[in-house]
Amino acid sequence: MVPRLLPLLLLLPGAASLRLFGSRRAPPAMSLSASTVGAPLPDVTLYSCKPGYRKFTEVPLKTKCKDRLVALIGVPGAFTPGCSKSHVPSFVEAKAELELWGVEEIIVVATNSPEIMQQWGDYIGAASAGVTFLSDYKGELSLALGALKEDAVFDRTSRFTLLVDDGEISGVFVPEDGDASTTYAPAVLAQLKA
Repeated sequence: MVPRLLPLLLLLPGAASLRLFGSRRAPPAMSLSASTVGAPLPDVTLYSCKPGYRKFTEVPLKTKCKDRLVALIGVPGAFTPGCSKSHVPSFVEAKAELELWGVEEIIVVATNSPEIMQQWGDYIGAASAGVTFLSDYKGELSLALGALKEDAVFDRTSRFTLLVDDGEISGVFVPEDGDASTTYAPAVLAQLKA
């Protein structure tokens, strides 16, 4: 039965991080909180793809964030209501102001496949606005940050926003008391202006 279901399961978000038969991962290297500020960004590889292509391009995250200020947004999943209607759009709307305060790139990450991330970015118009969508389909970044939510079928990234300055975490924004708006662009701008 499992071999027949496997092709269907691979369509799910985070399919590459499927854990059949209940295997578990190593503990995270850190946990996102105010004490994370000053820590180096994990040295992991994320993935992208071009529209219409199934070939993935490797994106070394430390290299991408070297010598620049980046807003790194972690979301539970592509095409989910909160991510598509609030979290990511808050950064699209504030992109020009974030750039005035030194943010050179906005990167959205989830455990969805590179194709799904690319399609989602196009669908919500954020990719055409200059927001980068990368896949953490292996869950390596999410795990290293302590932001991987394990599930019986697939893993998801917990919601967060990080400011990364030259490969070092300079700001951490996580939901507080269930309020996801603490991870949106206005919270990031408030810290940059402080």
